[in-house]
Amino acid sequence: MVLLESNYREIVRSTHELIQVLHRDGTFEYVNRAWRRVMGYTQEDVEKLNIFDIIHKDYKQGCIKKFKKVMAGGRLKEFSTVFISKKGKNVFLRGTAVPRTKNGKVVESFSFFENVTALEKSTIELHHTRAGFKTIYDSTGYAFMIVSPAKGFLSCNKATVKMFGC
Repeated sequence: MVLLESNYREIVRSTHELIQVLHRDGTFEYVNRAWRRVMGYTQEDVEKLNIFDIIHKDYKQGCIKKFKKVMAGGRLKEFSTVFISKKGKNVFLRGTAVPRTKNGKVVESFSFFENVTALEKSTIELHHTRAGFKTIYDSTGYAFMIVSPAKGFLSCNKATVKMFGC
């Protein structure tokens, strides 16, 4: 049993996922290395923090509701949020949260997060690229048509309609 517990501790310490354990008041009981590395906080910093101090303002109300649900015994299968790192950067997270009970009462929550910041930034860049393409596509005097080998004609811009009446 000691070996098994030791293995679990090493997994929690060395995983790339951000793991946190929160008390009922939102203070931290535990965060793993990955959490501290990504968020930029030291263990001493974490001991003075409350989870609601580091949640992005646009996500705070939703996270308060989710936290209350977990503290009432509910489980969150998957949710997204944004934390603010020590350097003030947005850290986009996707994760789960479950309650830990003792003598039938919820005493803490366990949360496991994947850092999806790079994915989120790529999605935002793709959106901007698409918006730029759409502006060019819609405003140019050149005819553009989008045709798929499998589906045939998909769309055309205003210049194509003006030239060919499609």
